[in-house]
Amino acid sequence: MKRCNFILIILILFSILITSCKKKQAVVTDYIPSELKEYALFQPGSFWIYKNENTGKIDSTYISKKPEFDNYSASYDNNTITELCQVFYDGSFLFKTNLSPSIYDILFTDYGFEAINSRSFQPNQLFQLNGATTLKYFPLVDSMKFDNNTFHNVFVTQWQYINLQRDTFKNTSYFVKKVGLIKFNHKEPNADTTWHLINYKAVQ
Repeated sequence: MKRCNFILIILILFSILITSCKKKQAVVTDYIPSELKEYALFQPGSFWIYKNENTGKIDSTYISKKPEFDNYSASYDNNTITELCQVFYDGSFLFKTNLSPSIYDILFTDYGFEAINSRSFQPNQLFQLNGATTLKYFPLVDSMKFDNNTFHNVFVTQWQYINLQRDTFKNTSYFVKKVGLIKFNHKEPNADTTWHLINYKAVQ
């Protein structure tokens, strides 16, 4: 009987010790990098007007509500919380963008793609997203001018996908901090379309 009581006490003490250790494990939050927010996080009151260089068509997009933040915790790692954010756009040019600590996705009406990989903002990077998709960074462009607007330190990325038929699809994006997307080119076998920014108000 005494032996059973002794074993029971040991088990109780061991359980308390394990619980105590778990309580001491700090919860770590993986935040969206501040540099990515400078390129991609905007508030209501922001708008962008773009011109199609092929057709001359004018299109626009704007933010009408606050970005939606959320936290995600993987079931296998309850001690790490990942910050997520969705920015919703109105208008026919952009639909939505998704921000996370490692990825910035842009969603147009007809397609979406990874425009920035937040693991690095250094030029001349090449990320292998999966077997058929890559994301490439180019050296910063000192300045670009569209109409009456001149932009400096332009961050250029190129998403590329090659399908089973060996057709190539490319999205080349041009970003400026505190402004957002200033130029965009979509290229596929039967299309080559470029838009550039002609007017904007960016609120962060």
